[in-house]
Amino acid sequence: MKITTLLVPMSLTLACGCAPVLTPAVPVTSRTGDTRLFAGTWQGDFWSSQTGRHGRISFEMAAGSDSARGQILMYFRDPSQAIWSGDVTSQATRRPAEREWLSIRFVDVEGGTLNGDMEPYTDPLCACLVHTTFIGRLDRNRLEGTYTSRGIGREYESSGRWSAERK
Repeated sequence: MKITTLLVPMSLTLACGCAPVLTPAVPVTSRTGDTRLFAGTWQGDFWSSQTGRHGRISFEMAAGSDSARGQILMYFRDPSQAIWSGDVTSQATRRPAEREWLSIRFVDVEGGTLNGDMEPYTDPLCACLVHTTFIGRLDRNRLEGTYTSRGIGREYESSGRWSAERK
């Protein structure tokens, strides 16, 4: 689930108690110049009843810009199997992963519709690399949409919803 490369505001950093991973600006394209419709600071959430995952979305796009900055923080909740982070060398060193920073790779906007994709990441439910695409629709100061993650080279698919509001 992606939405232009995002710059995490200090409030999000303080709220989650962790340091954001800053990413380079993400290109935002539009054949008709509709990028101006998405200018501003956006904050929102995503969730999946299928996987139990949820998270925060935060991004900024300056008026007249062809790129955006931001970040997506994914939290793991109620997984169907154990999720572990780090190098697991023994049962004693296992620790459950609590969150993961995700990055948007590309966004295209046309006629109030936004779509794009995320940098691939390892999904702990399938232990495989996944490619995530997202699509959303602008309604004044609110974006709403869906996302789908598919395993790369494996049969795996999950989906969810997202929304963000211009602040």
